[in-house]
Amino acid sequence: MTFEDLNHEPTVSFFLSFQLVKEEKIGGVISMNESYELYLSNNEDEWRGLGVRFLQLPTVDIFSAPCQKGLERGVDFIRYNMYNLHT
Repeated sequence: MTFEDLNHEPTVSFFLSFQLVKEEKIGGVISMNESYELYLSNNEDEWRGLGVRFLQLPTVDIFSAPCQKGLERGVDFIRYNMYNLHT
């Protein structure tokens, strides 16, 4: 199973996350969920427990986007992971 198989799933179980991190070599995750939604899936502590960097850019529903500063943080996060973690 790959990450692409799950990209439409609302939650990813902790066990399955561990499997994906290992197989897909995931080094960072960006969540665009609101804080209360992270109770339904892996939160920052769980991702960090798997050795994965985590960034939350809370977004109010599917019709909005993070603010400009949040988008810049997301790009910085992606660049850091690409150049420093080789993921």
